[in-house]
Amino acid sequence: MSFLTAGLSHTASLCVGVTALAFGVPLPSGLAEIVVGGAGLAGFVLGKRQELGPERERVRKRLQDTILKRYQQRISGSDGNWIADAELASACATLDETLPKCLLDRQALAASAVSPAGFVGSGVRMVMDALAEQDQEHFGTEAKEKLAYRFAHDVIRAGLEEAAGNADYYRALEKNLMFEMARAAGQIRERVDEISEEQLRQGREQTRQGEVGQESLQILKELQAYMGGQAAANALLERQQHELTATRAELLGLLQGILGERVPPDRVEQALAQAHAALQEMRKELESLRNLGNEAPDIEPFLAEARAALESTEIVDLARARSALRNARNAYREEETARRAREDVDRAQRALNASRLTEAEADLALAQSRFLEAAELYAEAESELLGNNTERQWLLRSERANALFRHGELYPGLAALRDAVAAFRRALEVCSREDMPANWAAIQNNLGNALTSLGDRQGGAEGMAALRDAVAAFRHALELRTREDMPANWAAIQNNLGNVLQRLGDWQAGARSVAALHDAVAAFGRALEVYTREDMPADWAAIQNNLGTALQRHGDRQGGSEGLAALHNAVAAFRHALEVRTREDMPAEWAAIQNNLGTALGRLGDRQEGAEGLAALRDAVAAFHYALEVRTYEDMPADWAATQNNLGNVLSSFGDRQGGAEGLAALRGAVAAFRHALEVRTREDMPAGWATTQSNLGNALTSLGHWQGGAEGLAALRGAVAAFHCALEVRTREDMPAGWATTQNNLGTALWSLGDRQGGAEGLTALRDAVGAFHCALEVRTYEDMPTGWAATQNNLGTALASLGVRQGGAEGLAALRDAVAAFHCALEVRTREDMPADWAATQNNLGNSLTSLGDRQGGGEGLAALRDGAAAYYRALEVYSLEDMPAGWATTQNNLGSALASLGDRQTGPEGLAALHNAVAAFRHALEVRTREDMPADWAATQHNLGNALQRLGDRQEGTDGLVALGDAVAAYYRALEVRTCEDMPSDNQNTQRNLDLTLAKMALLQ
Repeated sequence: MSFLTAGLSHTASLCVGVTALAFGVPLPSGLAEIVVGGAGLAGFVLGKRQELGPERERVRKRLQDTILKRYQQRISGSDGNWIADAELASACATLDETLPKCLLDRQALAASAVSPAGFVGSGVRMVMDALAEQDQEHFGTEAKEKLAYRFAHDVIRAGLEEAAGNADYYRALEKNLMFEMARAAGQIRERVDEISEEQLRQGREQTRQGEVGQESLQILKELQAYMGGQAAANALLERQQHELTATRAELLGLLQGILGERVPPDRVEQALAQAHAALQEMRKELESLRNLGNEAPDIEPFLAEARAALESTEIVDLARARSALRNARNAYREEETARRAREDVDRAQRALNASRLTEAEADLALAQSRFLEAAELYAEAESELLGNNTERQWLLRSERANALFRHGELYPGLAALRDAVAAFRRALEVCSREDMPANWAAIQNNLGNALTSLGDRQGGAEGMAALRDAVAAFRHALELRTREDMPANWAAIQNNLGNVLQRLGDWQAGARSVAALHDAVAAFGRALEVYTREDMPADWAAIQNNLGTALQRHGDRQGGSEGLAALHNAVAAFRHALEVRTREDMPAEWAAIQNNLGTALGRLGDRQEGAEGLAALRDAVAAFHYALEVRTYEDMPADWAATQNNLGNVLSSFGDRQGGAEGLAALRGAVAAFRHALEVRTREDMPAGWATTQSNLGNALTSLGHWQGGAEGLAALRGAVAAFHCALEVRTREDMPAGWATTQNNLGTALWSLGDRQGGAEGLTALRDAVGAFHCALEVRTYEDMPTGWAATQNNLGTALASLGVRQGGAEGLAALRDAVAAFHCALEVRTREDMPADWAATQNNLGNSLTSLGDRQGGGEGLAALRDGAAAYYRALEVYSLEDMPAGWATTQNNLGSALASLGDRQTGPEGLAALHNAVAAFRHALEVRTREDMPADWAATQHNLGNALQRLGDRQEGTDGLVALGDAVAAYYRALEVRTCEDMPSDNQNTQRNLDLTLAKMALLQ
């Protein structure tokens, strides 16, 4: 008789509950039917403990005894008890399965309930009819002789007879029966009760509205104070209400949690978007928990309270919802404990339910931006599981990892990101590629995102390793998420892969960097095969922006025509993105792309020659100014600082190229922009950004010091050296080798300029320090790994060695000059006229300087050959440097050419020497067409001095009036030079020019 002990108790309870549920549960007016659920009926009967009293267990026992007597003979027959037992077990199971699906007419039952006999007969007939509607095979008219039909009929009648025959039970139902009968006849004044209840509700609502109004005001005041003013707060609310399609009540409730957790102001919008998404998920989760509320009625009021708190039209009350869920958890656990004491429950299912409730609270913690609390709750939810539930283990581990990842993205530090990576890997332990391929691919993608953020944050070798692991994770995900099966997911992962490859390219050097950036461009291109402007304009624009960034970095690294083409394509990609991301619709995104466009145009301007390059730099300046119209210090301080830094870079390049008053103004603007950026980029809060901006400030000050004369120029150069030393406090060789080498190179340039301008031991020390800095840079900038950077540093090293050789005497000075010539020849191995014409010309000019100095120091044929080679180098430089396209470089080279020709004319005799001196004078006068006193006072004075020297030598070689005229012109040139080269500002240069002037005047006196 095993089926009786296993299932009859439940079936009997279910039948006793038919009448109780049909009459005992209030329903909305006009609803005449109710689903009769097996578990719900039994739960209702058990829940009527106060009304049924201690008879409850005896009622059930009598039902079992009645059914036992009716089927005793069948069970004890001689044909085999197990067959009969199986047949009855099947009949019992069929009834249990079908009865919960039945619908009963409450009014019909109420109308038949005048007497117990009428009630039982009608009830049996109505239930059997309802069973037949659900299952004709077992309960239809043709099935009356089947065991299942007879068994159901007997069990239901026994249950209803027991219910109707029990005075206590029947009296407990009587008020419900009378209510239904009276309502059917229209004799209850329901409207009166409704009106009274409405008045009470309105009073409560008015009180609540007053409280809510005060609470809303308090949140808005806190937001204004937190965001730095009413305008910023209102702008944020309006923008988020539009972008998230969020209600005021939702925004207020979410902000309450965000402000309480002190999320950084520049991350509030990101936190709002994440919290709003979590809120939507929580609402879905609460809807899915309705069935749990039906199974455990004690928790339904708490679940209803949580739903009401999340659907409030005033303020979404996350704290109240979470408290209600916590109460639901506690109530559920209390009920669970009680149930275990009185029945054999499915522990695994109960554990699952408890886990789901804990998960629901974790979702609410996410909505409150309490990510670490959410992560702990997800772990607790997993710990509550029993048995082997890998699907749910995967889900909870994944949700925990996502919570940790969100915290790590919003807040500084590495711990949360490391924990997120570990959590995603734990999720993969219960999620194999073979058994759960879709979940495995999803985790690989999320793991890749977490590793990307960790690598970005860590830096150094550890960060590089994390980025490589991210690439591997994305490629694993793409093994299953193919374009054919999941095109949208495939494209999204291609975009993620492109992002991490771009970062790897940024951090690596040489061929590895170029290869990574090439792969990044390819990945973004594949993503755009799916994300088209027509079908997915927002995603298309986002990936165009990413593609532009990768192309710009690739162009930076690539050199030659291929690099130039990449920069042109980068500009085009950013302009494509701006077709969708407009200022009106997406101001923040529009400003970000304007910033990126400015960067690409700046790089393009640096690589292009003449007017085309200057035009690109002007367009870059305009793009950054557009970005700063949205990226303000008050609303977006970090982005404002980044754009100020980028603006400074472009202004610095433009000032170097432009020359004159406009160039000087641009350089001063660059210095101001970098100092603005450092107001936000502090060493404490943003060490990497602080170091970058310090390095850029040093570059601008170096250029400014070069263009300015006197004490102001020296002060700028000293400021540059100080800025580079600041940058090196963060940019160490161990952690940031490429950045360290770049800063050492720039420091060497500043020290060279300072040493060139200073006299005596102090200037010599600066030049030696410059040579040391360049040698440090070459430890990382090798020909094999970074050919372009290697060539640039070799060129700079040659310049410093040349200045050192000029200042030093004897063998040491000659050795320095020879080393300088060797360094320039190294640089020209990479800097060819075909691939890098501007750099080639600059290095040819520098080579000419060293050869001229070497020729001046050496005697005989060796010295003469060096001077001729120097002049030839200058002439090669002038093949690229033209007055129209590159006036500053052209003027510098003309001045240098004049010096070489003057020395050559001094060493040569006869017409050849005289011709060289005439050409030298012509070259200096060409230089003065650009080097004016107003725009370039220091260079103007230097060229006037050089012109005086050439004219003096020409006067010495010429006879009669021609010689006297040349000497007179020399005197005039020296006097002009002394207008700038004063004792106070340039004492060493003043003495040199004054000495030459006195000598020339003495020669004129002898001739006259």
